[in-house]
Formats: sequence, structure tokens, C-alpha cells
Amino acid sequence: MEPPLSRPPFEHSLNASEIDLLPATFRDEEDNLIAPSSCIKDFLRKELSVERIDKVKKWLWMSGRLVPPRPLHHQVLLRRSLTITEQPDLHLVWSKDRIFLKPLPQFLLDSVFWKSNICTSHEEGKRALQQQAPSPSASNPTVSAQMDLAMAARGFLFSYTALIAYHSDFLIARANGLVPPELEWPAWKKIAQATVNDHTYGSISPRYRYGELRLSRLNKIYRFADGAYIRGFSRVDAQSQYQGFVADNFGKIIGISGYVVIVLTAMQVGLATNQLQSNATFHSASYGLTVFSIVVPICAGVVIFVMLACLFVRNCRFASQDWDRRCKKINNWDHVTCGEPV
Repeated sequence: MEPPLSRPPFEHSLNASEIDLLPATFRDEEDNLIAPSSCIKDFLRKELSVERIDKVKKWLWMSGRLVPPRPLHHQVLLRRSLTITEQPDLHLVWSKDRIFLKPLPQFLLDSVFWKSNICTSHEEGKRALQQQAPSPSASNPTVSAQMDLAMAARGFLFSYTALIAYHSDFLIARANGLVPPELEWPAWKKIAQATVNDHTYGSISPRYRYGELRLSRLNKIYRFADGAYIRGFSRVDAQSQYQGFVADNFGKIIGISGYVVIVLTAMQVGLATNQLQSNATFHSASYGLTVFSIVVPICAGVVIFVMLACLFVRNCRFASQDWDRRCKKINNWDHVTCGEPV
């Protein structure tokens, strides 16, 4: 019997040509638009890789539970809006009142496509089976690019078997454009059941051993564990304008200051009473809090403007470097490394 990574998780063919299963274009690492069929391996890595999350897998317990994601009907019960993203590393990441979901690609529903482009060789599959990482945080340096792709594809499909468990989930997925319009409920049931029966946690990416991940905690993990202090994991939920950045941060200071004002008012009333007028400890505490309420907001304001200046300089530097990089690429437009640009 073939090892898990060397075979599709189901036997189902859409009887469609490869080009019909792929999107119109995709953007490579250099921001060039390329036809997927001309560079299928690079396209699949861009479409499915969750390497950025796998890189911090030993910290993922801080961001989510080690269980499959909850079904779509439950996400609606939680009043989360289902927000479409085509970034695989944002799939099943949630923030505030929305959860990001990557639609199920049509090519992942075709076993012929799996065999041609995703599955590993028999030898690689056996090696992966023998060297499966024993825990979600353990590392496996022997994973090749093809094994990583197969594990990411299996993990992504497995996540949808949890998201679309009931017919009501299927209807929600169809209404929100999360599944191909040609897919019918009986066909999905067969694919989902075959995928679950063929599932092992060692054959999926470490990221997909977890379900929903909280974006705010992913940002903290990236800032402190990966050194991405300014950007974090993703700025998709951050302020897009400097005015918003200032207003958001000063709003927090104003909220804290409101509480300090209440305490200062109470202390002022206390100083007017006979019991506390001669209390040296209370006078010292009042003095300290008064100085604190003056100095800390000023220091916080300075820090915010320093952060704003750093952010502005960083954005200007990035824009300048990106402009230079793109100019060079445009000048060599006909010599893209992988495939001809569209």
C-alpha cells in the first residue's frame, strides 16, 4: 500500500483539464504576474505553503487549540463574518468579529491532479512515514519541498472536512464562495469521508494540527519569537493610515487617564477629610500619583510619536527599495526566472 503522502486522500476525478482547474494568474515572489500552468510547482507552493506558521509551530499553543476548526455554522453562531483570503497562511486566522478563510481550490478535488503534481514519490512517502515528527512542536529537517507541499495540501483539505461537516455548512460555504460551484453535497461527503479515513496527523503540516488561530497572538509570537517587532505576523487588521495609528494609540492613553482621574479625584476628596489630612503616607501616595499622571502620558505621547517616525521612515525606505527592485525587474521583463510573465 502506498504511504499517505504518495497517494491522494480520496479517489475522485473532475474529468477536467489541468488548466481548467487553475486560476487565471498568480503573483510570484517578485510580484510578477504568471500563468499557473507555466510554473505549476511555484504556483502550488505559493497557493498552499504555510511555512511562515510552521516556523513558529512550538509557540502555536498560545494562539489556538490543538483541535480541528469548528464548522462554519458555529462560526456564524459566534457572529464572525467569513472573510475570503487567498493567502494560505491566513486561512483559519481570526480577529475580532471575522475569520479569514481561503476558498477550497478546485484542483484539490481532483485525484488525477494530486497524483501528477502534489503526491511525493513512493520512496519519499515511506521516508516521511518513518520520520514523522512525534509532537506538534518537534522539528523534522528531512522534509523536502515536495513533502512539504503534500503535507500542506493534505492539511488544508483536512481543515475543510471540519469546516463543512453538515449540509448547513455546505450551504454556507456555497453562499460565501468557499467551494467550487460545480461541487455537489453527495460528492463532497464522499471526498470528506475518504479524507478523514485516510488522515494521520503526521501526514499534514504542523499548522493544521491546530484549528483557528488568533491573529493578535500570532502577531505577538512573531514579534517576540521571530524578531518582526514592527510588522508582526500580519498587518491585515492594523491601521492603514497614520491618523488611525495615532488615534488608536492615543485612545488607549485617554482610557487609562480616565481611570487615573477618578483615583485623583477620590484622593482629593480624601485630603479634605479630617482623618487623612494629617496622614503622611496618604500625602506621599497622592504626590506620587500626581507626578505619575503628569509624566506618564507625556512619555507615552513621546513614545507614540517616535514609533510613528520609525514607521514612516521604514515605509519610505521600503517604498524606495521596492521601486528600485521593480524597475530592475521591469527592465528585464522578458527574462523572468520561471515562465513568461502574463
